[in-house]
Amino acid sequence: MTQNHFTPAMGKMEADLLLDLLGQAPIVFHRCYVDITGSVTAALWLSHAVYHITEHAPEEDGWFSKSQSAWEQETGLSRREQETARKLLVGLHILKERRPGLQRPMQFQIDFDILMQRLQGQSEIGSRQFTASPHATNTDLLCG
Repeated sequence: MTQNHFTPAMGKMEADLLLDLLGQAPIVFHRCYVDITGSVTAALWLSHAVYHITEHAPEEDGWFSKSQSAWEQETGLSRREQETARKLLVGLHILKERRPGLQRPMQFQIDFDILMQRLQGQSEIGSRQFTASPHATNTDLLCG
């Protein structure tokens, strides 16, 4: 019987190799967006939209576009999942949508003022819960 000598470095190398073979990068999203949207799907969509804006400057007025198929390819979200996430974000006033024409992709604009207000509100709720807990420790702060 052979022993498998696994080290964390080997695990990272194997994971990197697997991702290279699959041709896909991992998808990361901000957990705090789940708290303000109540939806992992909306949090993923919003995180990817913010990432897209940082990588590709939006138009002067903040609008950006991306086709539905590009969203699906990059996030794995189906058409229906995208629509549901966007509907939730529009309802929260975090996202605005417009279609410039039938042959052009939908355009989006994130209202960063509203997003920041919601994040600050969630932060205040979290800090009130933290200070109200008699069993809170300094390590609780690290979990964010």
